[in-house]
Amino acid sequence: MKYLLLLMAIITSIYFLKPSNTQTPPKQTQTKAPIQNTKTNPYPNEQRSSGGLAKLYFKERPDVYVNEKKINVFAVKQKNDWLVLLPISLYKGSNTLRLTSSTPSLFQVHLIKLEEPHYQTQYINVKNKEFVKASKKTLERIKKDSALKRKSFARHTRIYIKKLQMIKPLDSKLRHDFGRKRFFNRVAKNPHAGIDLSGKKGDKIKAPLSGTVILLGNLFYNGNMMILDHGQGLMTAYSHLSKYLKQDGDWVRQGDYIGEVGSTGRATGPHLHWSVYLNGEPINPDLFLEGASL
Repeated sequence: MKYLLLLMAIITSIYFLKPSNTQTPPKQTQTKAPIQNTKTNPYPNEQRSSGGLAKLYFKERPDVYVNEKKINVFAVKQKNDWLVLLPISLYKGSNTLRLTSSTPSLFQVHLIKLEEPHYQTQYINVKNKEFVKASKKTLERIKKDSALKRKSFARHTRIYIKKLQMIKPLDSKLRHDFGRKRFFNRVAKNPHAGIDLSGKKGDKIKAPLSGTVILLGNLFYNGNMMILDHGQGLMTAYSHLSKYLKQDGDWVRQGDYIGEVGSTGRATGPHLHWSVYLNGEPINPDLFLEGASL
């Protein structure tokens, strides 16, 4: 019995001293999952071509000049600098945009090389011939309408909105048809200075961004039109409405209902024509929609 117990002790010792084929797992340290940046950027995308915009950065708020004439600009104070949004004309063809800027400590000349836009062509047939070749009387009305819009889009107010990220004014599919060269009954007309959103008559339209109602009017081409002022020369316009849900001078918040879809003016059916203007120039609304980045 004594020898048996001794033998069992020896066998047990050999077993525990035998090297193991399995490695000791390394010490585990608790790590945090990578932080997802869920905040989308509050500023629009840059598109350096006609109907787009350029972004310029300055250490101090600048004065900006084109052809030695000071122009109004949309300027936003960031943490360490100023961001200036500069609209690029949809109508003036140019390869380079030249401007100058001055701050208390620096004078600069900027040469902005523009890209070639790739806008499609659209052919539209309308029954009312006045929309294609207007009579003398209608032309007078169109001139008054144009002057009214120019005056509205030329406003430069002190309204200051920190976040410029817009939401869609209608919960429907975007056509992404900004800038299209358009032919009405095969007659060339101005490029499409906005985007169309499909809808049914009476569908409610939301304000993409907070602002003030500055125009309600019935225009020949636009039909029942509304313009919102978002400050510093940034405007949005809504055409072909069937009904207004706000009054001139009202302050509206992003997401508020402002009107209803219709087919007034030059429209082939119910839809919303939505435009964004920056210092009088039409800008592609896609650049301002949610998900924009610096």
